[in-house]
Amino acid sequence: MAKGFWQSKLSFWGMILLGAVLSVLLWIRDQGYPIYIPILASSLALAISYCAGRVISNLVANSMTTKCLGYLHMDLDPDKFIDAYGQVPGRLSAGSRSRAIAHAYLSDGYAAKGDFTTALSLLEAGFAGTEEKETALRGLYLSDKGACLNGLGDQEAAKETLAELRSLIDGCWHSKNTLARNLQDGLLLLEADLALQQKQLPEIKPLEEIYERCAYHLRRFEIDRLLALRAMAVGNKEEAKRHLSVLADNGGKTRYGAWARAQLDSAE
Repeated sequence: MAKGFWQSKLSFWGMILLGAVLSVLLWIRDQGYPIYIPILASSLALAISYCAGRVISNLVANSMTTKCLGYLHMDLDPDKFIDAYGQVPGRLSAGSRSRAIAHAYLSDGYAAKGDFTTALSLLEAGFAGTEEKETALRGLYLSDKGACLNGLGDQEAAKETLAELRSLIDGCWHSKNTLARNLQDGLLLLEADLALQQKQLPEIKPLEEIYERCAYHLRRFEIDRLLALRAMAVGNKEEAKRHLSVLADNGGKTRYGAWARAQLDSAE
């Protein structure tokens, strides 16, 4: 991610400049020694400054990424996140893992505000030529793609994507159990969403179990939305109101808050 932020680039070149200055000073100091001594000292200074620059620039990039993601996952403000992070993916090397992940982050921001068309286009652009490189990256791509397709109401395409994701998960249980478990939670939510769109009722217990162990507000909001829709489908107004109230009170500036408030207003 280091190429995505000017702060990380500045820290890298700052260390390179410091190494260059130190190299010159060492060369001046060691003029009275055999020529190989200032050459070795200067080369070592440059090498150390380069390595330090790489480490520091990556640390700065990670810090900036965490700060930007906080706008989305803690402040629950997708527009603020998009404004801060929107230019980052395009600065990263095409076909790289970091570019794909950055596009996934930005796609999540657009999905959180309900713009699934843009979210899907970002996924396709960011993961082009990379999703086959590793199982985790492929799983992230399929999971996010399925969520976008469900959000767009494209049931046929969503079914195809979910089938691919299910097949990938089935192949992970023996060798990558933790990854399979994480992807399985996402798959269950996608299947529940698709079932509700097809006028079917997903089971409540798996959704509640995921809710209890998930650490992200947006995933919990998605489960509250699904449970609210299920409650409305069976005519349980009190249960639906409970989940809608959670979203209306805590959904911030995401699509969940606006959707829940609209549902509550229409029920009055």
